[in-house]
Amino acid sequence: MDFTQTRPWLSRLGFSGKNLGALLGKLSRFSATDRDYLRQLPREEALGFLKALLGSGLTPMEEDKHPVRKEDTLPFSDSMMDALADRLRVKLKLEPASYLNTLTLQERGQEVLNKAPVHLVVPDSTKGDQWMTQQASAWQAVQGNVRLTEAERNGVQHWATRLLASPPGPCTLRAVDTHTAASVCGPSLKPDVVFIPTGAQYHVPLNTGIIGAWKRQDEPYMAAENVGKVLLYGEKMLCRLPHELRSSVLVFLSDLRRITWFRVKRNVVDGVSSFTYDIGVEHDNVAASLCGAMGMTTEQLDLTPPLLKHLREKVEVLDYLGQGATSFVYKVKPPADLSCDEEFLVAKQPRHHGALLKDRAALEALSGISGVPKLWATCEDESLLLSPLGKVVSSECLDQESAPDLCQQLCSTLQQVHSRGWVNRDIRPSNIIEVGGSTVVIDWGTAMRTLQAATAFSGGVHCASDNVLQQLAAGRHVQYNPSDDLVALVRTMFVLRYPTMHRGLSHIKTDDVDKIKQLWSRWLATRPRWRELEALAMEVKYEQLGNELSSQMQ
Repeated sequence: MDFTQTRPWLSRLGFSGKNLGALLGKLSRFSATDRDYLRQLPREEALGFLKALLGSGLTPMEEDKHPVRKEDTLPFSDSMMDALADRLRVKLKLEPASYLNTLTLQERGQEVLNKAPVHLVVPDSTKGDQWMTQQASAWQAVQGNVRLTEAERNGVQHWATRLLASPPGPCTLRAVDTHTAASVCGPSLKPDVVFIPTGAQYHVPLNTGIIGAWKRQDEPYMAAENVGKVLLYGEKMLCRLPHELRSSVLVFLSDLRRITWFRVKRNVVDGVSSFTYDIGVEHDNVAASLCGAMGMTTEQLDLTPPLLKHLREKVEVLDYLGQGATSFVYKVKPPADLSCDEEFLVAKQPRHHGALLKDRAALEALSGISGVPKLWATCEDESLLLSPLGKVVSSECLDQESAPDLCQQLCSTLQQVHSRGWVNRDIRPSNIIEVGGSTVVIDWGTAMRTLQAATAFSGGVHCASDNVLQQLAAGRHVQYNPSDDLVALVRTMFVLRYPTMHRGLSHIKTDDVDKIKQLWSRWLATRPRWRELEALAMEVKYEQLGNELSSQMQ
């Protein structure tokens, strides 16, 4: 693992000795891209995250006499930001109560251990005796005289995986060993096991009912650091979902001799998350407790949020994909009564009544255009079922072969859209996806008919044309033209071609349009070729722009 840049950076932040070694070990579980992004963070945010990552191993830091220098950081692209949206950026921006505090895992765990136990709805089951009879040799091995280690061969994790692979009788939940699988808590945190509904094909935060951690038997399994860590699993998973979808999760610690349950509850005020915790009474009948948990209903586990009630009556919701100003977005299976040749669809669920009316009107008007999502159906709750399901275009996925095709396809799509008398008004990198070599422009909620009177502008401003930025700076409603879509496309391709430029844009507030305009003027002043491309866009020369933009992206 190459740490030629990470190690000196940590040293300049004041980490040394055992702390430095521990951090390098933990950061080895991050990708190189993750570590690159981490080094871009402001000093205090980086320190807050690193302290939380280090947990109870943190010792007093030396005074830092070598602040991070600008030249020591690496540039990052908008694609990295997209890729890390539910990872580093979420940790640092949306979880201040969880990560940007001074509590270590040990301190957090001790706080909870000091609380009086409460009754948690995790019923013991009589199936536990049946399970212990069916798997007698395994239960005898874990509850015998030998104190088992945690992860080694024939350790607690080994026996737990074996036992949970053969539970007694039908259960509403099934266990998934997550040691070698994707984590519902993000890339830096790996719980040992999660429990999901029996019929679910794979585990995601949306369907995770329980999170568990197995601990060795030759040490106290309820050590404060262990408690802090398993609570952090619950926090992390909850923060990967909007609070409207999930507000609590059950977690447990066990050494297969005893088991203790906790409930992690999330509260959100003004967009800031905070957490409270309940600790249950310790159980020494682990088999009965686990059987009871695997028999719990989705209602008991907070897996049936009212927000999804009507949508689930229409489709099987497989995963939560994200959210925007007007909707929540999910990956779903097409309903049985829909004649559809797609394996999966995208469901956009409105945040409130009427929130997706503009999306629907635009998609119906633009039906059949290549590069525009297909609207398959509208549900009773006004959710839209769309295709295709793709991946946001990034600098990393563009090469000399794919980039020219992308430019040509996007220019063709916009030409067809404009020919039907519509403009998109929100062309930017995060609104372009790639599916099997084809590109699709998503999010048509800001689209409108051309030649309409000036209206309030709600699209993205970082790649907006100077025409749009000037009107916004003057405090006016915006008269939007087809040329503005094309200029936004040129600027979108610019930040994809030069991903380091996105850092400057991403740190400018969306209401500071003067600063955004000045930044584009500075960038384009020394790049005459890109100014020529913007001139073609303003002249609305689709074919020529497609050809020239393709050539520039090679």
